[in-house]
Amino acid sequence: MSDLTSHPWFFCGIGGSGMLPLALILRGAGARVAGSDRSRDQGRTPEKFAWLESLGFDLHPQDGSGIDSAEQVLVASAAVEDSVPEIVRAKELGCPRLSRAELLARLFNAAPIGIAVGGTSGKSTVTGMVGWIMDRAGRDPTIMNGAVMKNFVSSENPFASARIGSGNLFVSEVDESDGSIALYRPTVAVLLNVSLDHKSIEELRLLITRLRNIPNVIDVERMIEQAKG
Repeated sequence: MSDLTSHPWFFCGIGGSGMLPLALILRGAGARVAGSDRSRDQGRTPEKFAWLESLGFDLHPQDGSGIDSAEQVLVASAAVEDSVPEIVRAKELGCPRLSRAELLARLFNAAPIGIAVGGTSGKSTVTGMVGWIMDRAGRDPTIMNGAVMKNFVSSENPFASARIGSGNLFVSEVDESDGSIALYRPTVAVLLNVSLDHKSIEELRLLITRLRNIPNVIDVERMIEQAKG
């Protein structure tokens, strides 16, 4: 984790469902994290951004002013337009850039034990379930989710899409829609349904094949089909 905490980070769209938990996990590990979000500039969900500021996140308008050093690593979705001020400024300074999936893969693959939850739908729910089970079992997991996990919500943590643990276990949902599922090296993979969504079934099955070849894969879809038979 030391290589991830030795330099500052800047999240473009820090309040997003995929960005927020990653920012929380990095901050929990001791990294310096700043960010911007157009929703904040537009006055939407002010309670979320006030909470982030209370945790020590340095938030900026989405005008490029938060990018002030070539040492910063910019985290931005691949879908973010090149015209966004943070992207323009980062290019001018030569800042390295990572996508959400690339950063998550780094964090996940660095953990001694990784549990990846994949599939076309149901990932957030099952990730929350697995994370809660591991927490109740005393494993003190780190959890990365794309949705708020109600079991972990508290007055101090109202937007609990992440849990920062001190154990050696990392539980995360992994996404097949952009092909990034191939970046992860899980110890245990939980495979849910594979159905038509962002990609064709043929493309999805090619992506999922790697997960199915993992010795400790829990293939829920296959288990259901076998039960039907």
